[in-house]
Amino acid sequence: MKEKKPRKLKQPRVGIRRKTTWLCWLILLASVSFGVYKNFTAINKHTVHEREIVKVKLTDTNAIEAFVTDFAKVYYTWEPNQEKLETRQKDLGKFMLNGLVTLNADALRSDIPTTSTVSDIRIWKVEAKKNQVNKVLFTVNQQIKNSQKEDIPKPIESTYSLNVMKNKDGDMVIFTNPTIAAAPTKAKIAEKQLQTDSTINAETTGSITKFLTTFFTLYPSGTANELKYYVAGGTKPLNKDYRFAELVNPTFHRQGDNIQVDATVKFLDSETDMIQYSQYTLVLEKSGSNWTIKSGL
Repeated sequence: MKEKKPRKLKQPRVGIRRKTTWLCWLILLASVSFGVYKNFTAINKHTVHEREIVKVKLTDTNAIEAFVTDFAKVYYTWEPNQEKLETRQKDLGKFMLNGLVTLNADALRSDIPTTSTVSDIRIWKVEAKKNQVNKVLFTVNQQIKNSQKEDIPKPIESTYSLNVMKNKDGDMVIFTNPTIAAAPTKAKIAEKQLQTDSTINAETTGSITKFLTTFFTLYPSGTANELKYYVAGGTKPLNKDYRFAELVNPTFHRQGDNIQVDATVKFLDSETDMIQYSQYTLVLEKSGSNWTIKSGL
């Protein structure tokens, strides 16, 4: 009998011809290709922070104010005298357009019963417009004397606006007649009623009051060397003959480790005999047992 040869077991072959191997190679090649593509086509993105710089242009209005003031002195001064009225009319030509001078020719007659002198002129506002034009708001105080009614001059206050053109060489001309306008009035704001912080005890307010009384007694006439013991960094001497009278209704507020004091200080001016009420918002700090004024003078 023939001997049976042992049967050989088939060994699994691993090679590049396997489908899974090909698939892995394809994925690898695709990944590398995509990476190279992205490297060449990627957009470099970064955030750009833009900062806008606003330049404030300050305009010197002194020349315009002086020009209008000189004009107003001429325009609002007169007396019933033909020669002086003609001089006034001629002087207006130094400030106004010729057409405006002609317009004002019959504004005052030689038989006018009033005489006017200017006691004060206040420029409230100079507002820049287009084409080198400036609108000026001003108030004139006149003393008007009427020969037919009374001997005592009557004070008159009036407010006007007009337009002034100022060229690049600084030359100026008024090209609108003074026009009646409203003067600025008192602004309305809500007044705050200050009260002492309830967390500050009476001992603290008492010691601060004593410190401030001592300081303000010295402050008007104290030297720089004396004041440096009360004020952090020192302060300039006032060199005034004021006598301290009292602190009027001071209020105390905690500000971190410091104390803010809002106080009205009553002084007597020895030179004028007038009572001066000076108001301060002081920040005080304490070092050991001593108080120092940190800011507010």
